[in-house]
Amino acid sequence: MTHCVGLRSKLYWYKVKGEKEKKKAKGITKTVINKALHFKYRKMNVMRSMRHQLYTIEMNKVALDASDDKRYICEDGLNTLAWGHHQIPRKRTQDEAFPET
Repeated sequence: MTHCVGLRSKLYWYKVKGEKEKKKAKGITKTVINKALHFKYRKMNVMRSMRHQLYTIEMNKVALDASDDKRYICEDGLNTLAWGHHQIPRKRTQDEAFPET
């Protein structure tokens, strides 16, 4: 294996010597995966309208992103829990912290 990037499940890229590179990115179309440069920002110029005024904006798009919003990272920084798991500490509301007697 000559190159390998694994950011999260279903989002990885690797290359083995003498073989084609393998790219997987869930949620991104195959055309974009095959044509996009994954390790560099991609500059785009777009036209947007705001309050009936047209603007041109230069945007930077990234094909691979390491953020994972499906898991809660525990305090040790290694273990994770699925969102909604009963062991995830929740913030107590004022009513729960100071119940009326």
